[in-house]
Amino acid sequence: MKQETLRPSAIVTPAGGGRTRRFSLLSGGLVAAIGLLLAGRLALLGSFQLLPEEAYYWMFAKHPTACYIDHPPMVAALIAAGTFLFGDNEFGVRIICYLLAAASVGLCYVLGRYWGGRRAGLGAAGLFGIAPIYVGAGYLATPDTPLLFFWLLVLVAVTRATRGDRLAWWLLAGASAGLAFTSKYPGAMLIPSVLLFLLSGRRERRLLTRPGPWLALAVAAAVALPVIWWNYQHDWASFRFQFARRYGQHGAIGVGHTLAWLGGQFALMTPPIFALLAAALVVAVRRFRADRGGRWRFAACFAVPWLVVCFWHGLFSQVRPNWPPPAYLSLLPAGALLLRSGGLPVVRRLSHRGRRILMGLCLAATVALDAAALGYTALPPGSVPRPNIMRDWAELGRHVARAAEAMRQDRGREPIVLVIASKYQLASEIAFYARGPGWPDYDRIVPVAVLLGEGLSYNLWVRPEQFIGQDALVVGEEALTPHRYEAIESCFERTDPPEILLTQPMVVGGTPTFWMMRGYGFRAPSAPATRPG
Repeated sequence: MKQETLRPSAIVTPAGGGRTRRFSLLSGGLVAAIGLLLAGRLALLGSFQLLPEEAYYWMFAKHPTACYIDHPPMVAALIAAGTFLFGDNEFGVRIICYLLAAASVGLCYVLGRYWGGRRAGLGAAGLFGIAPIYVGAGYLATPDTPLLFFWLLVLVAVTRATRGDRLAWWLLAGASAGLAFTSKYPGAMLIPSVLLFLLSGRRERRLLTRPGPWLALAVAAAVALPVIWWNYQHDWASFRFQFARRYGQHGAIGVGHTLAWLGGQFALMTPPIFALLAAALVVAVRRFRADRGGRWRFAACFAVPWLVVCFWHGLFSQVRPNWPPPAYLSLLPAGALLLRSGGLPVVRRLSHRGRRILMGLCLAATVALDAAALGYTALPPGSVPRPNIMRDWAELGRHVARAAEAMRQDRGREPIVLVIASKYQLASEIAFYARGPGWPDYDRIVPVAVLLGEGLSYNLWVRPEQFIGQDALVVGEEALTPHRYEAIESCFERTDPPEILLTQPMVVGGTPTFWMMRGYGFRAPSAPATRPG
């Protein structure tokens, strides 16, 4: 039996110059949309303030190590490189992640072209380039962006390696898998996915008798070794935090969390793209056993394992919106092929003109949604209502810096800033935005969770005992209940009465007011200052 061709001509063949010309118009619009969104993200990269997680990862970069309590080190390395080149500003923090996201669009094109030809490549790149959840990943400095990039690099390298069994491609696949793991721990799922694909077909199984796959596994382990060794030296702290803690969050089985994360993916991918990739997954599973060419087996093997993990976790606990997207990457070329071949029922019933109109409308609506979201982030702080994570952190930083400077001049020594809030968010924003000439040192900005051993990676950077006897500017946003006030007082020899530091009324889903207290003679707390009153 003749092996299934990997060219798109077997799926859809233009029936005339007019149709090809009209397809070119749609293709041109897709390329223009990708270029517009990439240019818009680059232009706005430094125009809005860091989210709390980004500020926290900036603190990672200021404390380089082989791993951190809550993440591997890749995001810290990327931020360190960007700030080395462009300074400690929003653009410097985000630029390397942006470049990886732009390169990921190209990798999607290469992957789609390998499995379905030029049009499939363009479709895969287009789906990645306009899906809001991927657009957002390339707009922020988070571990998800390098994870997506290296995941795609593994997909491309494994595709080429299984086509010709060239050792160089296997080595690239192994190195990329290791780098995906050092970006975010779901990268470990690439190893069983590769093995599943190699076991799925007769031609691929023969490769297991060759040295390439096993050398790739050795290279992946070598790249991941520093993270594993760091965990070994620190009582497996990062692995326990990410895996044992997640398992410990499991409650009674139910469908509520599953429906919530599926609904979130439906919205963040946009309904048309989500439906297309869901259909691609169904087709890939249905055609798995009969697929001799490998495109559907490939799509399923790199999507199903991680989706199964997310689905299983979602039966018991929350699945965050940024967890599943790596699993969709292998479905992008398959989805593009389905779309072009009329494999979807809703598309198959339409005429060629109807298909073009439908695809054009979906493209325009998705790009408009992306553009609106990008424009919203670029609006000046205080001009429109903002969620709590997007409040005016720079204004807060200025107020904290002035208050700390006044306290330093009054007391003749530099105070610490003790932040009464979440584990890392507020402290990290103050560390980034309160910087000034000589003050404050970001290592003197301490979340109170550190005093309780709950400060995540801050526990590695500061030791409460080093501040015994020092003065502190206490900053918080949570309500200062009598119990919390007494707990703060117990941390110092004496305190001044609390006062309002700053009010930001255009805040949604959070408290608009920050308060501060001055404490003198820091000592070990006698009660948790963050315990609800």
